[in-house]
Amino acid sequence: MPFLQFVNGVFLAGLAAAALPILIHLFSRRRTRTVAFPSLEFLEEVSRKKVRRIQLRQFLLLLLRVLIIALFALAIARPTVQSGMGGIGRGNSTVAIVLDNSFSMAARDPARSDLPPPVGTGGSGSPVPEEGTVYETAKLRALEILSMMRDGDRAVLALAAEPVRLPYESPITDLGLLRREIEQAPLSARPADLARAVERSARLLAEGRTPNRELYIVSDFQRIDIETWRAARAGVEDTLSGPAAALPEEVRVYLVPARVLPVENLAIERVRLDLAASEAETGARLFATVANHSEQEAREVVVRALPEGETGDALGEAYVTVPPGGRADATLLLRRLPESGRLSVRLTPDPLSWDNVGYLVTEQPGLRRILVVSGASDPATDPGVRFVRLALDPSGTQEFFQIETVSADDPGLADRLDADAVLLLDVPRLPASVVDRLERYRAEGGGLLVVLGQRTDPRTYNTTIFPRLAEIELLGMRGDPDQEDLYRSLRVSATGHPIFDGFPAGAGATLTSARFQRVLEARAGDGTRVLAEYSGGLPALIEDRNVLVMASSFDGEWNDLPTSGAFVPLLHRMLVYLITEGSGADRRRVGTTLEETVDPALLESRTAFFVDPQGARIPAERSERDGKVRLQSPPTTLPGTYRLVREDGRRLGLYAVNLDPRESDLRPAPESWLPALFDPPAVLLRPEGELNRELIEARYGRELWSLLLLIVLGLMVAESLIGRGKLLP
Repeated sequence: MPFLQFVNGVFLAGLAAAALPILIHLFSRRRTRTVAFPSLEFLEEVSRKKVRRIQLRQFLLLLLRVLIIALFALAIARPTVQSGMGGIGRGNSTVAIVLDNSFSMAARDPARSDLPPPVGTGGSGSPVPEEGTVYETAKLRALEILSMMRDGDRAVLALAAEPVRLPYESPITDLGLLRREIEQAPLSARPADLARAVERSARLLAEGRTPNRELYIVSDFQRIDIETWRAARAGVEDTLSGPAAALPEEVRVYLVPARVLPVENLAIERVRLDLAASEAETGARLFATVANHSEQEAREVVVRALPEGETGDALGEAYVTVPPGGRADATLLLRRLPESGRLSVRLTPDPLSWDNVGYLVTEQPGLRRILVVSGASDPATDPGVRFVRLALDPSGTQEFFQIETVSADDPGLADRLDADAVLLLDVPRLPASVVDRLERYRAEGGGLLVVLGQRTDPRTYNTTIFPRLAEIELLGMRGDPDQEDLYRSLRVSATGHPIFDGFPAGAGATLTSARFQRVLEARAGDGTRVLAEYSGGLPALIEDRNVLVMASSFDGEWNDLPTSGAFVPLLHRMLVYLITEGSGADRRRVGTTLEETVDPALLESRTAFFVDPQGARIPAERSERDGKVRLQSPPTTLPGTYRLVREDGRRLGLYAVNLDPRESDLRPAPESWLPALFDPPAVLLRPEGELNRELIEARYGRELWSLLLLIVLGLMVAESLIGRGKLLP
């Protein structure tokens, strides 16, 4: 039931001034004496009509003057209409502010187009300057919320970038400390986790003992963040049907958009280096995938390759046209490879310049994580897993590959698909959630090796797996493993491909000597490439956008490939290709840890540490296993090239770390999605208005003072016209 409240109730005393016009009228009245003039009696009737008009005008003037004073006094008292949200009393409040500091907030604020794009390195701990960005606007909004608080109120701050950070684990009353935390909070190079930030903030609000509790979320409300939030709550990919966050009814939620306008953005999504395709006059070919997150075609975008840590001209340059909402690959012919081993690929600066750079290294990567998904219920008994382990890590010291095995039936499989490469080893079927996660994994640059075998069900692959991962159709089994005299051999059809670099060609060579008694017949689609064939023309190894499919098994039942001399180098080259060349950008994202296994003699009792892109030294966590030393970094915080060095400066490793490409899509979530995130629905504040006024209206109701002032102005105009006889002569 709507009711009326007054923000400045003390000014209601001004209503007493409305009696002044009445008092003035009463005291100014004069007593008159009637004098009869016979000659004027015929005018008596006319005079009575005129007197009535004069009295009517005077009454209207008196009424207007009373209303003008009364309504002006009401306007100063700032009346508001409360509409069911529950008014805030005069008790203290506990306020939680969730501030989005993810890297999408580094975009230039479209409402401040007069400022140049933010480039370079900024202060206050931020890798990019905050001036003119959406993040600067968000900080101003958060500070405005603090300015609305009174003595005795308590507040808590949550920074929403992964991992969520709360400077104070309980509400504090010193608002000056919280103001300083907001002013100094740096931008993060990681995506936002709004759901986790709200969860932690709501837990502290629930423990609050004040009569009023409020939650404010200041964010750009990026569409991908809201979709992730709803999907996490629903447990499915249908992002529109997820449940709303349930909060206690006494906690009011206010959503404060830092921007609502979309920002057109280009981003380097993936980079890869093709060393095997080098020509006499070039160092190598470099491929860069440019994503266009806008509704306009991006024409002739300049892509440059530059050496990191060196001075000089660009190593290569190309132009690419990117369709709206699409992607395009730019091919750069490099004149040489940088001596430093570090490369960056750059676009012309745009509203979000942070993702206009992609990084890669030109030397052999360090320790790589391989996730082997076995079709057996117990991977430890799977012969294929045993052969893969022996091929990748024969000594068990994990010098180059760190191998993890898991069953395809493991309920937590979807959460473990974050390795440098994934090997599906004769998997009969996969849950829909795992296939969805594999599709995203591949789109993010992850490499996938699919090995088929006797557990493979062609119908399942054709209907649920390959339509999402590769343009391949399985037609059925071919051959009989019991007939050893009938076999197929392997021959390379993509001569010069990096996987087969160094393998001798021709009959009797290592690769062609393996015998295949049984295979799965596969039909390659238009977007695929057959790298190797079985004799008879059947595809053996097929490539399709970061996916390699081997149409026979690794368990030794259908062929003798695992025991041949070709197996170890072939498996190594396939995985290295998927990780460093065929997969696009380096799989390392900001937030991952860096690992390297080194010989103790190489350290020589010296301390080793990682060096981040800004030159800061990061201590390396050291552990020993099987005579080897493993060095591990904390989670990375910046995109760029990291180095592992000994204390005397000798380099032990080089690593490229890139941004999460999903955060480059700056489309805001539809406005209708936001209030429904909570139950009861949150209050969405208009970002273009004055936040103090917006919060007062949301807290107390709709303010009426501006409407009253307009009425007062209209009454003053009417009073002036009536007083001059313009309306009532």
